[in-house]
Amino acid sequence: MVTIGGSSPSTINSRPVTLKNQGFQVELGFSMKISLTQSTLLKALILMAVPVLELVGLRLYLHEVLGLRFGLPGFTDYELFLPAPLGFMAFIMALDRGKPVFLSFQWKNIKVHFLILAAFICVNQVQSTNQVLSEGTFLIVWLGLLGATILSAFCIFINPREITKNPNFWSIGPSLLMVFSCVLYMKFGKYIWEEMVKVLGASTNALLAITGNEVVRTIVTPDELIVFHPVNGVHVGHGCGGFDGLLFFFSAFSVFAPLNWEMMKARNWFLSLIIGCFFFLGLNAVRLMTLFSLGVITTILYGKQFGDQVILGIFHIHAGYIIYTLGVIAYFQALRAIALRRSLGASNLLVAQSPTA
Repeated sequence: MVTIGGSSPSTINSRPVTLKNQGFQVELGFSMKISLTQSTLLKALILMAVPVLELVGLRLYLHEVLGLRFGLPGFTDYELFLPAPLGFMAFIMALDRGKPVFLSFQWKNIKVHFLILAAFICVNQVQSTNQVLSEGTFLIVWLGLLGATILSAFCIFINPREITKNPNFWSIGPSLLMVFSCVLYMKFGKYIWEEMVKVLGASTNALLAITGNEVVRTIVTPDELIVFHPVNGVHVGHGCGGFDGLLFFFSAFSVFAPLNWEMMKARNWFLSLIIGCFFFLGLNAVRLMTLFSLGVITTILYGKQFGDQVILGIFHIHAGYIIYTLGVIAYFQALRAIALRRSLGASNLLVAQSPTA
């Protein structure tokens, strides 16, 4: 028996075996040996598989077949490309820490999901040909059915009650903040950018001074940070300001700290949050200069046109969120290491102070 989320691993031997998991079974008849242990990442990937594939298919169907395009002011689905999976993984990790999540086919949920999916497709099909609904009404119906389609797709492999009754269900709040960190910043971050662009410029100049770079220059204006080199330059607007990284870090911290509260005292957690915010501001300066330097190098080697493509391409493929994720992991691991060292130090002190026989 293979149970994703169970406590013991299972092994597949060279003979045909049956994998059974609370409602579905699969025959395997190939020769290999695998060990499946509980894995939060695996659970998250399984739960995301259906909604992600359906969203990609629906996007192509609406755009290419029906010629429909939807959007809200200041928001695109591209801004969810990495933040959404990362936020969902954080949520599943928190649930797993509260009570292990078990996956199985939910046949009733499957039927409900496909009814909702069919209704969503029919509404779009009818509207594209007859436009029977007003624009406002159609938008409300469209968003409602889309949301229901996504939520019901997530419930194909899990009972919703198992999520809502989990002791760590509270983590859905910071996880959603992580999901929409880029959206919120792009929508409301211009005001933050105008106040904080000088900080980003100062940290970038400090980084240049530390590295001894006297060629690259920066100019700070109310609207942008200009970074230029004799062979190339970039104008960094609020979209690349990196303060979405602060939202991302804050939401991740809001999940990590309660789950590991026993690691340190409350004031140390607060101090860790403040230090982490400054760490991410510095990390964004490193991100800007690293990616910009790569663009300069490619410009020198292959010409300005290719260099511009590299700079724009790298800055717009969510490289920031990859760096933010690595930064979050590194920072939390550092907190764990510091807490462990303090704990060992306190234990050694107690041993040294204890009376000897």
